[in-house]
Amino acid sequence: MHKSDVRDGVRVQCEFSAMIELGAGSAIRAVVRNISTCGARLEGADVVAAPEKFELLITRDSGATVRRRARRVWRTDEAMGVSFIDRVGA
Repeated sequence: MHKSDVRDGVRVQCEFSAMIELGAGSAIRAVVRNISTCGARLEGADVVAAPEKFELLITRDSGATVRRRARRVWRTDEAMGVSFIDRVGA
């Protein structure tokens, strides 16, 4: 069983754009491929450069942007699973 298969909450398939904030005005672009109230799967060529904990800005289909504090749980060459470490609903 892959670590991404062990999670709290049911994930919903999606394709939201996202930005991983690195501080000092720099960020990494990502795509949210699935999401739940507890976490998400992020994909992108540079997501492996993200720190262990970071601010994640998710732009939903409606255009609304949600800010979540996230922690990396697993990663591969072009994807990572994160858990949300704040208490705000996704």
